[in-house]
Amino acid sequence: MKSKLHLLTPSVFNVKDKTGWFWTEEENGRGFYDKPIISDPLNGASIKFAHYDREYRKEEHRHGCSFGVYVIDGEYTVGDRQIRAGSFVWNPVGNVSSHGASGDKDCRILYISNRSEASPEDFADNTVSRAAIGSQPCGGWKAWKQGLEAGDEGERIQVFNIFESPGWIEKEEPIGNAFYDKQMIVDRETGMVVNFSRYPAGFRKPRFQLNCAHGMYIIKGAMVTDHGVFGPGNFIWYPKGCACEMTVTADEDCLFLFVTNRSYRIQFLYEIRT
Repeated sequence: MKSKLHLLTPSVFNVKDKTGWFWTEEENGRGFYDKPIISDPLNGASIKFAHYDREYRKEEHRHGCSFGVYVIDGEYTVGDRQIRAGSFVWNPVGNVSSHGASGDKDCRILYISNRSEASPEDFADNTVSRAAIGSQPCGGWKAWKQGLEAGDEGERIQVFNIFESPGWIEKEEPIGNAFYDKQMIVDRETGMVVNFSRYPAGFRKPRFQLNCAHGMYIIKGAMVTDHGVFGPGNFIWYPKGCACEMTVTADEDCLFLFVTNRSYRIQFLYEIRT
């Protein structure tokens, strides 16, 4: 009889899959395509794919949460900045932003919020409950207000690129093989972690589980798991407690975006056998 660990399976979404997309129209008559994939029950974090047609631009606005964008292809714009594919952009809560696609080509992104996407107007007139914005001790009205004030004072977005060399840290697994992380975000409000990771060709990660839900967006190469083989364009979301082991094909490194719904610990499960 299999344990409960073996009954948990990940959810898999692919940006090239044409199902699940819907059109979001804005007041000015313009719009974009969304593909929601995760709404996290812990803190309301939202993860989705989005497609912006070229020259699409959102007017200046604020989000009631911090959020990140991984640029899958095309060119993403924030204010006057043009941000290329392979980049992850972190936008602090309350920051004023205007973003979209460049004038040359369409843009596809992976969007990740740190918690519920309640709007600033909802917070201002007290129509949003504390439960709707998460139960973390650092969360709530105070964090939103501080973020809003920081945004008014010009708090900067952060931009990282997976194809640039600076920032990689070598880490070693218990069985002696090494991989590389580019640590980007540890969200002060929810504990959410967002990293770039690189597993070398032939790398093996022995069976493990995390104490939280977490996901991987495969950027390059292929990840071989006991739940399937996943190549570029796949986002795999593991529920809390889901056990897994991973290897990388021998011919190419695997690059991926790693995200958790809160702070995490890893436990290796050498004693568990299938």
